[in-house]
Amino acid sequence: MSWMRETIRVITGGVQKASLQARASRAMRCSAGGRLTVLLLLWGMSLVPGCRREGPVAAGDDVSAGPCPNIVIYLVDTLRPDRLGLFGHDRPTSPRLDAFAADSVVFEETYSPSGWTKPAVASLLSGVNPPRHGAITRTNRLPPQVTLLGERLGNFGYHTAAMISNPNVTRTWGFDQGFESFYDVGADTQETRADEINKAIFEHMDQDPRKPFFYFVHTLDPHAPYDPPPPYERMFTDNPAPFRGPFKMNANTPEARLRHAWDKYDAEIAFNDEQFGLLLDRLKADGLYEDAMIIFVADHGEELLDHNGGGHGHTLYQELVRVPMVIKFPGNSHAGQRVRARASLIDVAPTILSYLNAEVPAELEGISLLPLVQGDGAEAPSRPMFFDLDLQRRDGTLNVAKAVLSEDYKYFEVVSPRPERMLFNVSQDPGEQANLVGSEPAKAEQLAAMLGAYTASVAGGVHLILVNRGDMLDRVYEGKLKTSGRFVGLRQYQCEQGDSAQVSADGRTLTFRAVLRNHPGVRKSKTKWVTDEDRLSVGVEPADADVTVERLVVDASEELPLFIGPERRPAGPLPLRFVPEDPSLQIAEPGALFREEGELLNEMAQGAYLVVVRSVERSDIEGMDPELRARLERLGYISAEDGEEY
Repeated sequence: MSWMRETIRVITGGVQKASLQARASRAMRCSAGGRLTVLLLLWGMSLVPGCRREGPVAAGDDVSAGPCPNIVIYLVDTLRPDRLGLFGHDRPTSPRLDAFAADSVVFEETYSPSGWTKPAVASLLSGVNPPRHGAITRTNRLPPQVTLLGERLGNFGYHTAAMISNPNVTRTWGFDQGFESFYDVGADTQETRADEINKAIFEHMDQDPRKPFFYFVHTLDPHAPYDPPPPYERMFTDNPAPFRGPFKMNANTPEARLRHAWDKYDAEIAFNDEQFGLLLDRLKADGLYEDAMIIFVADHGEELLDHNGGGHGHTLYQELVRVPMVIKFPGNSHAGQRVRARASLIDVAPTILSYLNAEVPAELEGISLLPLVQGDGAEAPSRPMFFDLDLQRRDGTLNVAKAVLSEDYKYFEVVSPRPERMLFNVSQDPGEQANLVGSEPAKAEQLAAMLGAYTASVAGGVHLILVNRGDMLDRVYEGKLKTSGRFVGLRQYQCEQGDSAQVSADGRTLTFRAVLRNHPGVRKSKTKWVTDEDRLSVGVEPADADVTVERLVVDASEELPLFIGPERRPAGPLPLRFVPEDPSLQIAEPGALFREEGELLNEMAQGAYLVVVRSVERSDIEGMDPELRARLERLGYISAEDGEEY
């Protein structure tokens, strides 16, 4: 019965059309059940959406009408666009990418939704911003409810493979979802160079030549330490020593040290560029380049004293959230075009799906970029870009911020380590040096309301935050909630291996299990155990349905204390019945519960903290400032006709 197992695998797992035809032919020759196999195989071919044309897309054709191409996403970690030739850099850091851009479409202003790798790559592969996918902090795991691009393309018949080098996007964190082959290149070493990634790609292409394929390639150069290999270590300097940090620079940093960092950073970009070119050479040699869809991106940028600091993961300034993006469409269609309209990493998944004539799921927050490409790069109406950062350092210090970019203005709310509100006109002040909160308070309030409305739209519902005890022990937290209505929209945040949450088939019962693992850190020269926290949120329908917390235990026996509302009031013994509409339980956003200045999770009592984030309702919209309402209508957040949210 091996032929039947193979048939089922072909139908459900994705072998290209030609391979299906070949297998059908063999089935006719090799088994008594051949006729049935052929019928099943041909039916399997019909399941692959798109791929309707028999040949490459010609230059100038509508890019949405092509066949199923091979797809490669090539991501360069920590890459600033302003250090590339095609974005105006005066050093020869990117000759191969510059040449590739001549065959491609260059997106001149692309943004990452976060300032470090895990949330950014999760957004790239899922098409949603960090608050929706939940892979936010250093110990988070992607929740199983989040669907990644590899899963979607695998369902369409693609062979899917990932070659990664950054430990923040490994199997441990759930990034292998949807990939038939997943290579953590250099897992046993501290640094993995782009040539090692190429070796893994080429070996895989030799061993598994199935097509159409989707490859996700994540290279680590030019991530710190800046240590380019020979001969690149002397490309821009006579000093061969690497730049290894520390990145705690300030206005007093010697110019020679800063120049050394830039020299090594640029040299690493040049080395990565050469390796990207060698991958293109291999695709060309195999006859795969012309008809491929190749997307070149970065996950985030890098600061080198732009705001008196260095590295990434600590702010949402432009130097961290601006990234390059270059897309080569099959047949080199629209080659040489430059798109001025803003794009985001969350647009990559819907753009690929749209190109394949596949349905773009409604839950994706990104948009297809095809209309911008087909419009010859014309300026499109501005849409807001949202940014999120919630990264706990190993010493327990939190970098927490959120921001929105709308038209010419970017508004920040920094919560930790020092609360601050900022507003910049990025058109007039691209370096974000002049804070306009004091001089343009009306604009700041408008964008604050927009950011708040978005936060409520993605975080609305009952939130349960689990905080571990501040010691060295791992613990398992379990619980059960019931409702007289129905639980909807369950999301897990900051998941780790072993975590699970599910709603019963009738929607009335929610159960969860969370493993909380602390880790050692250093604060003020003292070793402390940094406290882990896990979160989940769920909506309740109808809004006036009651919810009962029936069970909260640690390690299967010890009852877990429950604290409710923004004041963290002790709830007393369970069961606890409440109504989510109770104003005493409501909070603007769940992160505010632990974001008082100077407060660490270590200083919080072990327990479960329950709050409710209220979504924006019709009454809020109807009473909104008219100018803000007009802006939200223009950007598509509410309908001009009836005041309903989109």
